[in-house]
Formats: sequence, C-alpha cells, structure tokens
Amino acid sequence: NINAEAQIFNEGVVTFSAFPSGEGEQKGAFIALDERKILVSALYYSHSGNLILRLWNSVPEPCSTVVTIPALKVSQEVELLGFAFQTYIIKENEGLYPITPLEKQRSFLGGDQPNLYNNAYTLC
Repeated sequence: NINAEAQIFNEGVVTFSAFPSGEGEQKGAFIALDERKILVSALYYSHSGNLILRLWNSVPEPCSTVVTIPALKVSQEVELLGFAFQTYIIKENEGLYPITPLEKQRSFLGGDQPNLYNNAYTLC
C-alpha cells in the first residue's frame, strides 16, 4: 500500500536503549578521552577477538590525551601527531598497545608473521 509506505518514509526517527541500565542506575561511559581534539574513530573486535581502538587527532599540532576504559581497568596517556590516526589493541588490566601495519594485518588474520616494524604508524 503506497499510503503506508509514504507514512513510514515520513515518520521521524525513534531511538531507544536496547540495553537499559536498569532500576534507574546511571552507568558511566565505556570509554573517555580527556582531550576533545582527539576523537574515537573506531572501536571494534577484530576477527581474532582483540578489542581494537582507533584514535584521530583532528588538529595539525601534536596532542596527547588520557584514554580511560573503566570496565577494562585501563587508563593510559597517548600522544598523536597532527592529523594522525593511531590504532591500538586494548588489553584488559594492561593498557593500550599501538599496532604497526603488520600487527594490524595479524590482528585481523590471526597469523603469526614476525614484526618487521619497530614503531607505530600514522596516516595523514
């Protein structure tokens, strides 16, 4: 029915929590950054089960922030170059570990290739 489809198309977006905190208790944020210039670009599980965090420095000058993830007992300061992206593996009770290009490939493929890079990478 065209009228029903038109009404559905014109309806406003309705949002609701699929996982409410329950009993009115306010839950804290999963992740917090103390610097607004650095943004979370991605947060996901890789195919091998690692929790991956990608940050982006949105300004031209280098910037640092403290990344806090209370649920995983992680709080660590990181620094990014200007307009840089940096990807990390998050280890519970340990911290953030920068991923080099080869390690990024390994985290997706689950391989055990040797690490040919000594430092983390940035993309501009």
